[in-house]
Amino acid sequence: MPSVDFFSLGNSSLSGPSSGKYKAVLLNIGAGKIVIVPAQTTNMNAENLVDFEAGTKLINIGVGNVAGGPWQMTSFNSSNVYMRFALFDSAGVPWFLHDIGALQTQYSVGSITIDLVSGVATTLQASGNYAFDGSAYTWRGIFFNKPTNFNVNGPLKLGVCGTNATQNNGNSQYTIINMRVASL
Repeated sequence: MPSVDFFSLGNSSLSGPSSGKYKAVLLNIGAGKIVIVPAQTTNMNAENLVDFEAGTKLINIGVGNVAGGPWQMTSFNSSNVYMRFALFDSAGVPWFLHDIGALQTQYSVGSITIDLVSGVATTLQASGNYAFDGSAYTWRGIFFNKPTNFNVNGPLKLGVCGTNATQNNGNSQYTIINMRVASL
């Protein structure tokens, strides 16, 4: 059996992951995709972006190429209607992947890494109304623990989660340009 630096290679293959869970997707949804979030809605999967098979262990979301900037979300109806990226389990339980403050209406996400084994998501995020390329942002890293009732063993969905605490339907929008999603 071959070895590399004293580590044995059980299947004698260097062709890549053998679990069959590898997936890579480049999302280009464009600027200002509008989603209507119904009144009195909490944590609705407003838009499904990527499906993952049961047994996925790691999901990385980053910029697809050098020309791409961060992805941006804007809640423009009121501060009570907002959207976040979330990972949903097979029962629809959301695992929020970035933060939003009560009065924050625009924010950008630079990268997200979701470790399904340890149950921690790490997000690089900024807020403000500067250039879409993020050049004027102050970035910060945030950690999000897996909710206790979230099932990592079944199929998963990366989606856009909408919440609307108002009495009327509300509009929110998001922009995704050159967002690369890779999973194992």
